[in-house]
Amino acid sequence: MVRKTIAQAQKVIAVVMDQFTDVDIFRDLLEVCFKRKVSVYILLERAALPHFLSMAERAAMHPGHLKSLRVRVSGGAEFFSRS
Repeated sequence: MVRKTIAQAQKVIAVVMDQFTDVDIFRDLLEVCFKRKVSVYILLERAALPHFLSMAERAAMHPGHLKSLRVRVSGGAEFFSRS
């Protein structure tokens, strides 16, 4: 369902994840931002940044992807759910 939603996006995609390591979803995001000029914003937990960078390397990311892709990291208050 996530990949279908990415494929249907027309203007903006915002992704907020604690840890983002799914290279297939990341490749879909790269494709939509590079080929269709959809803006993609990714917000990650600071501690998970090394895992994200490793995944980006495996996805063959290049400087052209950075025109419509923005990645930010956050480190701050922790939030817990009841479960």
